[in-house]
Amino acid sequence: MQVYTESDFTGTEIRSSRTVSVFNGNKRIGQAYKRNHAAEQLPPIDNWGNVYVTAAPQGFTYECKIMSGFPNTFVNYTCSTNVTEHVDLPEAGSFKTLTFGNSTCFLISNKPILVNIIVANDNQRPCLITMPALEEIEGEPMVYVPAAMENAQLVIVTNVRITVKSANETISEYVECPSHINTCIILVENLNRNQIYKITPMRQPFVVSVYIHGINMKGRGIGYPILQRTNKKQQTTTENADVKCGESTVLPGSSTEGPPPPLVLNTSCQCCSFKNYTVNLEETLKLLKDELYVHPKKTTLYLRSLISAPDHRVASKVMGYTCGCVLGIFGICLVILDIGSLLAMWENIKGNICNH
Repeated sequence: MQVYTESDFTGTEIRSSRTVSVFNGNKRIGQAYKRNHAAEQLPPIDNWGNVYVTAAPQGFTYECKIMSGFPNTFVNYTCSTNVTEHVDLPEAGSFKTLTFGNSTCFLISNKPILVNIIVANDNQRPCLITMPALEEIEGEPMVYVPAAMENAQLVIVTNVRITVKSANETISEYVECPSHINTCIILVENLNRNQIYKITPMRQPFVVSVYIHGINMKGRGIGYPILQRTNKKQQTTTENADVKCGESTVLPGSSTEGPPPPLVLNTSCQCCSFKNYTVNLEETLKLLKDELYVHPKKTTLYLRSLISAPDHRVASKVMGYTCGCVLGIFGICLVILDIGSLLAMWENIKGNICNH
């Protein structure tokens, strides 16, 4: 099945009874000769996150598109020290486009959000990348650089020191640790094509978010996230679960000591509204029937049947005037034919009145 629209993100909700794979994209993004098609596989909503760090590859800029998965979503983002801005996403499926340029930005929300970035520069065509949320994992992520990707580089966000190794060498990297994101950005450039690289942290577990970016032989951007398959399950409430609401959202794996992250939201637990209660099925059906029933004489179809639609065409006006004239002439002819009888009747009436 394929759904097509002329607009930007649609905010369409997709549910299925079995496992499916969903891709989104468009025919082209960018301008003039720098245009490129964009496509990405959508993660399910339970894989969306609340904490993201967005950063551009070396030599590139990017736009950020944020989409909400639930109503009343609030997002705070910081792209420089002591400057915090916010975005309100009132409905599930609402989205906002932000131009971050080459800034490194920290985003935190009260409810799960999807973050996409469009990476481009003056010489190469753009590409669309779904950003992985910051997540605490264990293990050593593996990255494969496709044979069709040139000038490949890894963009790694983490809170520990790491090394990136292939089978033959250890790759040097550029490390930047802005104070407003509480993590470090590691840019690993000049990756070899058709090669596998291993990301090894100095301690376990660790917080990480990784994506790879490069270009193909035609100068078109290529990029995709490095997703971790973890056994971490989404928290759910059971009948006897003790749910604590109003907890603060904090950076995964961060310490509770010392100053908090620059973006901390007091949020309500999403599962708190799901409480057990008894429903009277008959009353519910009656209410639905009363609410949804529409009387046949109140439908627009019936109301339109009582109204003559105006027709302002010249041909329609000529036909109407012609029919009116014909009917008028026919009535006048009937009167003229009976005028003698009408006069004789009038004389009889006068005579009868005078005789009396």
